[in-house]
Amino acid sequence: MSPTGAVRPALRSDAADVWALLEGLVLGGPPERALFDRTFPTLTADDAVALLVHEGGGGEVDGYVHALTRPSLYANGPVCWVSELMVAPGARRRGTGAALIRAVEEWANLRGCREVTLATSRAREFYEAIGYDATAQYLKKRMPQVPGT
Repeated sequence: MSPTGAVRPALRSDAADVWALLEGLVLGGPPERALFDRTFPTLTADDAVALLVHEGGGGEVDGYVHALTRPSLYANGPVCWVSELMVAPGARRRGTGAALIRAVEEWANLRGCREVTLATSRAREFYEAIGYDATAQYLKKRMPQVPGT
């Protein structure tokens, strides 16, 4: 299904909309708004980061994706890591998530990335339906907060 709307780079003025979507994504505890407000502008200005939003047909931001490139040894070149993808509940199953992922794939291809990787705990069927293969199980360990960060 083709979504109504378009994918574009996030602007600083999209912060409130992305924040609202982020609150629905987080599994390990609530995000901190003050840290988000410090980080969001740096991500919109970083060439090694794709922070893209989907604008629905009415101009509302109804999805976002955050991805970055990094060098690798195993892939024989850089890889793109999708760290966040969130689509508003009312925009799901309309092609919005697929449009965001296609935009990341294009962005990664232009940067010479050998692959796009991601982890998911709730959307495996979505990713498999758009051509991704399950290859690993990811684990994480939360680190203690360092004062002043």
